[in-house]
Amino acid sequence: MPIQTKYVLFTLLGFFLCTVAQGQPDDDSTDVWDDVEVTDPELAPGPGGLGVYGGPIFEYSTLKTTELDPDLDYTLFSAGGYGYVIIANWLIGGGGAGVTVDNPNERYDRFSMGYGGFMTGYDRYLIDGLSGRLSLLVGGGGIEMTKKHPNIPAQDDHEFLERFRKEDFFLLRGEASVGYKILPFLDVRAAAAYWFPIGGANVADLRQLTFGLHLMFGFRNNIM
Repeated sequence: MPIQTKYVLFTLLGFFLCTVAQGQPDDDSTDVWDDVEVTDPELAPGPGGLGVYGGPIFEYSTLKTTELDPDLDYTLFSAGGYGYVIIANWLIGGGGAGVTVDNPNERYDRFSMGYGGFMTGYDRYLIDGLSGRLSLLVGGGGIEMTKKHPNIPAQDDHEFLERFRKEDFFLLRGEASVGYKILPFLDVRAAAAYWFPIGGANVADLRQLTFGLHLMFGFRNNIM
């Protein structure tokens, strides 16, 4: 199973049920609610509302593969998915992404790298439809690099392969994003994130910036 599939499936299966308790409003809060149209929940006073979202993400990595191995020169684009809930501006969920490239050149058989984990953060509306978010993903990742040996004759149509690198690691991934709700059920987000892998023998060279596009489908209201 490719690395990114393993981590995405692991994290997105961990969804949950949430029950939100609401206290009784005092006289002042009742007066405020009397001035709000019931049919316009976006204007209702509340501590951030309730939202549920999920969808695909696409990421561009600044990691230079030539610094991992001079024989591999490839621009990395990853794909994956996120799923989360927002309760009173606080976000909790999970997700992941990754990339697998088969036969990128005559020296390589496969390159694969991915991550996944649980995510938490803070999301707040800035103006109508526009939101800002800071989040942290805590989880794990992996990289696998398999090279060919074209100078060694194949036997029975099977090439000689070398596992150049295989490594798993613990990952902290901080992200900042801005999103706009272009449709009532679609939040489009532009994101920038930083990988900070921990553990493994040589993971320092995997620290990187990524830039992403998130297409999140779901809903969010401002009434608790």
